[in-house]
Amino acid sequence: MDPALPPVPVLEATEDAVADAAPPRRRLLPPPRVVVSAVTGDAKARKSTRSRKPQCIEGDNPDIEALGENRFRVARDLVDHYTDDLAEAARLAAVYWHEDAEGKVDGFRIRRIKCGSVLYEAGLRNGDVIHTVNGRPVRNIPQALVAYRKLRKKRSLQLELTREGGSLELHYKLT
Repeated sequence: MDPALPPVPVLEATEDAVADAAPPRRRLLPPPRVVVSAVTGDAKARKSTRSRKPQCIEGDNPDIEALGENRFRVARDLVDHYTDDLAEAARLAAVYWHEDAEGKVDGFRIRRIKCGSVLYEAGLRNGDVIHTVNGRPVRNIPQALVAYRKLRKKRSLQLELTREGGSLELHYKLT
């Protein structure tokens, strides 16, 4: 032993010290459910339903009413509220530019639409890319709001968008 080095302390392992040093227990997933067919007697394992994302239930906003496939009635006051209060509108979803195959911005992608929110009830879904409002190209939210303000007196509103690679039009009757 080198006289210049201090002695190494000896640690005693008590039951409390060992218990404190033990790694935390991992939560085990439940075993898969086994379903046995009454006809063939074959057993099949089914995945747990815990990992499934819950389905979104339509809300009951009186200012938005579905009139048919991709057609909605929306109270003008509701739209005006969000176009006048941009901070409130920003809390509805996150928006990102969308580029076409050539790298040019051709619209904006909507993300983080909450289940049952105003945008969800109005037919918009996460990942939608909005390209035009009543035929006017939009590449960001301010352009969409300007397009709406120019069309504020109109009784209808139309959004052209891309959803999961396919074209889609949403029609709104403003009341």
